[in-house]
Parts: sequence; C-alpha cells; structure tokens
Amino acid sequence: MNQLKPSLVRQLFVLLLILFLSVLIFREILPYLSGVLGAITLYVVLRKPMIKLVDKGWRPVMAASFLMFLSFIGILVPVTLTVLMLTSKIGKAAANSEKVIQVIKDQINDAETYVGYDLSQGIDSSRVANWLSNNLQSLGAGTFNAFIA
Repeated sequence: MNQLKPSLVRQLFVLLLILFLSVLIFREILPYLSGVLGAITLYVVLRKPMIKLVDKGWRPVMAASFLMFLSFIGILVPVTLTVLMLTSKIGKAAANSEKVIQVIKDQINDAETYVGYDLSQGIDSSRVANWLSNNLQSLGAGTFNAFIA
C-alpha cells in the first residue's frame, strides 16, 4: 500500500498556503497598483533632473520638493481642466438630451440618404434619451474616478 510521506504532504500544504496568500495579497493590493506604478513612473522620469539639481548645489530635500511641486502642477492642472470641461459638456448633454438625440437622428438620416438604407427604423428615441440621461452622469463620474486614480 502506497502512502504519502508526511514531509511531502507538509510541503504541498505550505505551497498551497503560499499560493493562497499570494492571490489574497494581490487582490487586496490591486486598487493601489495604479498609484504604485505612477510613483515608479515619476521616479524614472524625475531621477535625472534630481541628480542635476543636486549636482548644481541644491539640497536633496529642496530639489525633491521643487520637482514634486512641478510634477503636481504639471499633472493636476491639465487633468483638473479636462475634468471641468468634460463635466460641463456632459451636464449640457444630459440637460439637452432631446436635442442631442435629434442631432444624432439628423446625422443618421444624412447617412441613410447617402447609403440608401434605412438605419433608424429600429431606434426608439425616447428610450435612447432616457438611457442617455441616466448614464451620462455615471459616465462622467467614472471618467472623474479614472482621472483621480
């Protein structure tokens, strides 16, 4: 009768435990992965300017603070302006969803006359307008969350 050795069972148990803990740690770290990758990217991009500033006589703390301030301004100002622009556009589109639908229908009608095929036959405009008004705000919130991440 073949029996498994206790040392083999112990090794398999330890391997499965390590695998389980690795998967658990990865799942819990996943939300912070974009921040870690962003920090690594900033390190790679700003390493040479940091060395140059220190070589010019800057104290390392002052050089790092200056580079952090520049990266803060260089990243957050364009992102903030983009988010503000998108928020206003999405708000206007949600408020005027019927006009947006009418413009889309006009474009489809122009395409239909050009192609010679009836595309808008199966489109229910009130349903599309309701869907747009409900989902444009969540689209804006998702875009904002993506920029923040």
